[in-house]
Amino acid sequence: MAKQTQGSYMVFDTSKKVAGDVGNLVSMRLKSRNVKQCLEFGYYMDLVAGSSAAMAVYIGTIDQSNGDILSAAPVVTISGDHGSYWNTERLTIQAPEKYKLVIAAKSDAYTDDVVAIDDISILDKPCETAYFTINDFSALLDSTAKGDKLYSPLLYTDEGFAFKIMFFPHGSSSAVDGYMSMYFAIAQGVNDDNLQWPFYDQVIKMSVVDQGPDALTRMNQFSQYITSSAGDPNFDQPTTEINGGWGYSNFMSLNDMLNTRNFIKNDAVVISINVRDMRAYKREHASAFAEPEPADPVIRSYEATHEDDTTEHKDSDHSHEISLPIFPCQDDDDDSVSTSMVVGITLGSSLLIFIVMSVILMCTTKAHKQALAVVVTASARANQNSSHFNNLTYEAEDNLKKVKA
Repeated sequence: MAKQTQGSYMVFDTSKKVAGDVGNLVSMRLKSRNVKQCLEFGYYMDLVAGSSAAMAVYIGTIDQSNGDILSAAPVVTISGDHGSYWNTERLTIQAPEKYKLVIAAKSDAYTDDVVAIDDISILDKPCETAYFTINDFSALLDSTAKGDKLYSPLLYTDEGFAFKIMFFPHGSSSAVDGYMSMYFAIAQGVNDDNLQWPFYDQVIKMSVVDQGPDALTRMNQFSQYITSSAGDPNFDQPTTEINGGWGYSNFMSLNDMLNTRNFIKNDAVVISINVRDMRAYKREHASAFAEPEPADPVIRSYEATHEDDTTEHKDSDHSHEISLPIFPCQDDDDDSVSTSMVVGITLGSSLLIFIVMSVILMCTTKAHKQALAVVVTASARANQNSSHFNNLTYEAEDNLKKVKA
């Protein structure tokens, strides 16, 4: 499935039947200039039923002179069986300017427990809003057809709006063959009664994550738009479990997903979503929004009909199209410049350009003749005198003939 890759990972040794053993993985000294950082790593925790084995991540405050860890603050603890999958953990942390990262694993008395970690990265910026992983992607492609979809878990924006992602592995019914589709859909959440509706002026960015080992060279495939009344009623407060989706029918080519970059790793796809609230910015820069906003990109809306738990979303009859402005034509009598005046200006400009070019050509020809005269004079003098090269004298041809005579 996808491209064949090579790499390595760290495995916690559980071969000893001693419960409570702890192994620590300590990073080199790290430095950050931002208040918040994005920590991401892959982990594998396939545990025996009832095992208390766990993994924890700490931020270590260090001695600035020798780098010794003075104290460690817990960031996240992962416990329990997570299946025979590689999972992704991503979270925003607040680390001091200089620190060390400590990853600790604790064993139980089961030798069959498998705890491993891979691809640890820290970026000097906050993480995106949310993400989810689609495991067994090859089996999903084999078991679905065009128009089949799946939903992400219930996710939340930073402001508390609940949403789900509608993912069509082989594309929605309106997609081009060979493309997958993805839509953002507002869902019912615990904060709905305390939020400001409708869900306008929100920048929605949806990405298929490049899971390459180097975070600095990854190239995610993403598309984004800003919510507005063009998506009504999809951005109103939901009265059923989930509103209609608003997104892209032709989000990404399946061929690109399967055969380029590292969009699929360990037979899994990671979808990342970032939501930015632009309402405060719009209030602070109201003058910038005085003119009519440009038309939104061509987007296919999915409207929901909620009859049971397996809600079907059907194509909207009205896809959002870009409408171009229509400019009225002026009458010929209202023209401020006559045709004869335009012709006169054109002829006058042409004559002026001709005169200027003639003067430039004459000056250039005169300078060229003077330069040739200088060269001819210099050559004649050279033939009459001895030629000197590197302090060695070579007689002219006429003098050589006289010597022979």
